[in-house]
Amino acid sequence: MKKLVVISLIAAMVCPSVQCAAAKNLTPVNSITSGGHTYEVYDESMTWNEAYEYCKDNGGYLATITSAAEQAAIEILMETGDKKQYWIGLTMKNEPKWVTGEAFEYSNWDNGEPNNCSRSDGETEDYVHIYNNANPVKSKRERFKWNDMYYDNVYPGEEDNFGSNTIGFICEIEKTVQVQNKVTANIPEDAVEYNGHSYIVYKDYKLWETAEEYCESLGGHLAVITTGGEQDFVEEIVKESNRACWLGGYKRCLGKKLALDNRGRIFIYTLGRRRAYI
Repeated sequence: MKKLVVISLIAAMVCPSVQCAAAKNLTPVNSITSGGHTYEVYDESMTWNEAYEYCKDNGGYLATITSAAEQAAIEILMETGDKKQYWIGLTMKNEPKWVTGEAFEYSNWDNGEPNNCSRSDGETEDYVHIYNNANPVKSKRERFKWNDMYYDNVYPGEEDNFGSNTIGFICEIEKTVQVQNKVTANIPEDAVEYNGHSYIVYKDYKLWETAEEYCESLGGHLAVITTGGEQDFVEEIVKESNRACWLGGYKRCLGKKLALDNRGRIFIYTLGRRRAYI
């Protein structure tokens, strides 16, 4: 625990900005759980070091992204944030290093990055953020790609796009969140959480009725999509699986069931066909 600094000359007590932020009891914009890890997105602007300390003081660390599936989950999370960029737990001093010490094997750099620029004050681009808005200054740049940046996110002459107030951060916490109304469900560790529900794609092929029975044996049911946000979320994990999957809906009068193809499109299919399921 860092000590508060007392300035006796003005009889005031001040604290490092990260401690002041912690004292605010920040509320994440949104959170998602995948594989026993919870990811939280914050729209509070901090330097990379301050965000690192905030996540650490709250039982986690700046998010590490070590697979395409983890990247996809974080992209869904960032959709709800308002900042143009978000810090992650990657540093670029000498070589790429995750704050957890995990092997650096997966990356999602933007075109031309990392480029390790330097600033007139001697600072170099030693920290990494993710674009929530594609870089408007350079062509062929994409949303959700990675970019190396200065510790305070300030790029001289482009402060409207890269400034101290355009940055947020993503914390990762290694804990399993208990889902309301599912405390007795047998939820697999690789399930992905969205809006209080757990989802998992099973790649073994089953009849619709058999898939529904299996989901019920776990304390759940075949996925039912009721909102546009849920549709977007399910599309991402189905595309990752590269399978067409049974859903929990059906056309009773036609004796047909709903499925989701591997591009996220819902369609009606007759009974008697085996498919993957979610």
